Amino acid sequence: MPMYSQTNPVHQERWLPVEALEQNPRLLDDYPHRYVFVVTNSAHEMTDPTSRSRMVAARLFWAVEALEAQGWEPAAWDLDGTAVGVVMRRVGGGGTSYQLDNGGQWS
Repeated sequence: MPMYSQTNPVHQERWLPVEALEQNPRLLDDYPHRYVFVVTNSAHEMTDPTSRSRMVAARLFWAVEALEAQGWEPAAWDLDGTAVGVVMRRVGGGGTSYQLDNGGQWS
């Protein structure tokens, strides 16, 4: 199982820009967690809503298809928020997930 890296921002934030994935499609190969939020900056790059929607959809669909081929599946979509993206889940388990401990804290 991949190990958590304190120096890798993707491991810490669990947030992956599609643009980084476009530059390195194997970026999640050593990702130690079960879930990651894949976001696109395209929503803020264009002013025409129609063009923006098409670019966002194209980038997110590309990311989902690329990650599905690597053993991930979409778990949830956020298309209306300030961070437009998709939560991806590693298929078949593996990785870590946070849980509430007895004191009500996430660990």
